[in-house]
Amino acid sequence: MTSIIRARRLIDGTGAPALKDAAVVVEGSRLVTVGPAREAANTRGETIDLGDCTLLPGLFDAHTHLSFNYGDDLIGSSRGMPPEVRALRAARNIRRDLKAGITTLRVTGEREFLDVTIKKAVEQGLIPGPRLVIATRGLAATNGHGGETPGNAVDGPDEMRKAVRTNLRRGADLIKLLVTGSVDSPGGHFNCGFTREEIAAGVEEAHRGGKKVGAHSVRPEDIKLCIQEGVDAIEHGHILDDECIAMMVERGTWLVATLAIAIDEHVLAKDMELNPTFADVEWLPRRRAARESYRKAHQAGIRMACGTDAMHAQMAYELESLVGAGIPPMDAILAATRNAAQLCDIDHLVGTLEAGKLADVIAVRGDPLATISAMRDVCFVMKEGRRYDTLSPE
Repeated sequence: MTSIIRARRLIDGTGAPALKDAAVVVEGSRLVTVGPAREAANTRGETIDLGDCTLLPGLFDAHTHLSFNYGDDLIGSSRGMPPEVRALRAARNIRRDLKAGITTLRVTGEREFLDVTIKKAVEQGLIPGPRLVIATRGLAATNGHGGETPGNAVDGPDEMRKAVRTNLRRGADLIKLLVTGSVDSPGGHFNCGFTREEIAAGVEEAHRGGKKVGAHSVRPEDIKLCIQEGVDAIEHGHILDDECIAMMVERGTWLVATLAIAIDEHVLAKDMELNPTFADVEWLPRRRAARESYRKAHQAGIRMACGTDAMHAQMAYELESLVGAGIPPMDAILAATRNAAQLCDIDHLVGTLEAGKLADVIAVRGDPLATISAMRDVCFVMKEGRRYDTLSPE
């Protein structure tokens, strides 16, 4: 089946200027033509004219989790929840993501290998959802952030090597290390959880398996340690100093931005009410530093992708936050498309609208380069040539 999708403008995700009066031609699951509408005038097939809309590549959420949703759920709300309930919640959350134009999720840690099951269910067509790039278990020190989760805690280089190998055996596309601690659970701390030797062992084993390592790392001293030991991506990185930025530029280290959840005054309000220490020790320092950290990182040329940290279907909010911090709208959009595809090593398939790639195409009403909030108004969603905008949100 051939489809011709027309719109007032097109942002192809390569960084090129927006194209006016554009069209993409889709055959089966692939893009055949991307360019001016006149070039598709003689193509036979179903024509979908979206009028005053902007076509874009399907979005990535480059840092998320599946079984909880910040804004609805408390931190740690899925702890102790039966796995079948978490699976149902995950199916609901990814359905919301797809409806919002997110066609790929980079899942940076799940309990008990739930993301392996959900990934297979999506690939087999059992449930609708974005494609998943998964980390399986996030690995943490016993007394570190996430260390209370059964199966996640590792102590010492040998345990780290075995845990990474187990994750890879189960199907991990990346390895996630929880380096900076958190006070979000009893006995927690906001210090580095791992030793240098533990981080080095995790990176070595991941790279031996051909996979990248992302590190939950927030404080400058922890970020520098991760960079020195070869971590590929700093997740969050809300508190960056000039030395961090210079090291990231020199090493080509990625920054996966999660700005909206750091600066929002309401999404974590219930958690902070229950645990005031979380606000004072952790959230407020991150909030104060994050905008400036990201602005300076962008100006320095650090490679940047972005995610919501499990605020499902809220990528538009993240893009608005980045633009509000001083990042140009085009660069914010690239962080959620081309850059994220490069981070996930699937940019040969998706991330840009180019002939031969998979037909992940979305449309928003209006012009997001003029008003980034247009990204909230997704009116067309196609993943691999199949439309999903007609899905009910639940």
